Amino acid sequence: MSHPVPASPDWKFRLELLGVAITAAVAIVVVLAVVPVDHTFSERVSSQFFTPGTTTVDLPHGSPVSGGWASVDGSSVTFQIVNSQNFVVYSSTGSNGSFDFSATDPPYTFEASSGGPETVAIWGIYSSPAL
Repeated sequence: MSHPVPASPDWKFRLELLGVAITAAVAIVVVLAVVPVDHTFSERVSSQFFTPGTTTVDLPHGSPVSGGWASVDGSSVTFQIVNSQNFVVYSSTGSNGSFDFSATDPPYTFEASSGGPETVAIWGIYSSPAL
């Protein structure tokens, strides 16, 4: 009667190494799914006579968002950020400003209006998991 040959120490080492590699891979995926990473965005909108310039940004739900805006030529404009429920989360009139909110109802419409043609630069940063 034959008996099974026990695994050689070389095979045991390979199995241990495979276990370490799988554990490391799982740990990396968990970190990427949990740890927030900063992302930037920038947009330009141009209004016409009494017609606002708009752009829509689909920010991840729950992300903290901060940024700023400025009229390119320094003229006064009304700048608003509106969520998907048509609720104004930020509004200001002037030549520039900064905003800070949590993206609870994306997407968001960034809107600039004035009495004439105007271009507004918009920039910001938000945090969300990498995966």
